[in-house]
Amino acid sequence: MKLNFKRNLKWFKKKISWNYKYSIGKWDFMDEENLRYSKIVDLIKGCEFKNLKILDLGCGYGSLNKYLKGVNYEFILGVDLSSNAISRAKKESFINSKFIVSDIQQFTPEEKFDIIIFNEVLYYLDDQMKILRRYSKYLNDGGYFIFSFYGIREDLIQEISEEYQLKRKEVVKQSEKVFWGITLFKVDSPALRSLPTS
Repeated sequence: MKLNFKRNLKWFKKKISWNYKYSIGKWDFMDEENLRYSKIVDLIKGCEFKNLKILDLGCGYGSLNKYLKGVNYEFILGVDLSSNAISRAKKESFINSKFIVSDIQQFTPEEKFDIIIFNEVLYYLDDQMKILRRYSKYLNDGGYFIFSFYGIREDLIQEISEEYQLKRKEVVKQSEKVFWGITLFKVDSPALRSLPTS
């Protein structure tokens, strides 16, 4: 019980902090990260699905949606902890899109997706592999995870590779100090999806 209270307090503080940062424009630069978003879109286009359903976790303002022209997608659901970010995303009136305020660690999708994107968010979460196992159950057969990691994060890529098939790994450099690791993992084993999440 005490652990739950501490965890909830921690995430309540983060929610307040992120809402404040979004409200003062601290994250506005994300719209300018065209190299990163373009690489994510390249990975999306490389997946063999038609009429894609995409779940964008940590979607922020919905910046990814601005880069999806030319992608054959049926629907994208964006989820973020910040109500300020989601409010701004909704004002953009992106096509085939829906945005929800939710804690990714608690959020339960109502449908399955072809691609689930962890957009600069996985390293903020508690017990990352448990979360991935849970979300893998909301992927269609042969579905994919896409991860964007600021600073590459080889440690996380290695850990994820132990359970899911790494298909592509790209390093995207915006400058000498700003770079990301963008990875595509295939989740193709139903056995993995039935693993316990604890």
